[in-house]
Amino acid sequence: MGRPTNIQRIEKALDYLENGQGIFLNSDTFLVGDLLDGSDKCYGFGKVNKRIQAVTRENTDGVPLTDLTKGDIDYIINASVVRIHKGKKYTLGNIYEKILAKKYPTIKYEDI
Repeated sequence: MGRPTNIQRIEKALDYLENGQGIFLNSDTFLVGDLLDGSDKCYGFGKVNKRIQAVTRENTDGVPLTDLTKGDIDYIINASVVRIHKGKKYTLGNIYEKILAKKYPTIKYEDI
């Protein structure tokens, strides 16, 4: 078997969720889609019918991770979340690392 895809890595990292549970990304929400023009935003991930779904502003019922663009998936895996506070930049790690470390609260799926 070959190296897991980034989608498989995300699904495995979220495998601890029970059906009907999810995580809310708090201040790490991010723009999704080809244009990244703010028309849609990812708020979190959850497990429904034993499948991991991304919850977005336009798709509050969730969409399969395979419906996200390659850029969206790459952002989850690679992009570092940077915050600026009092003129100083802080790198907080990326979303995938935070998922692995279980830094996001587990909540009911419908509350995402």
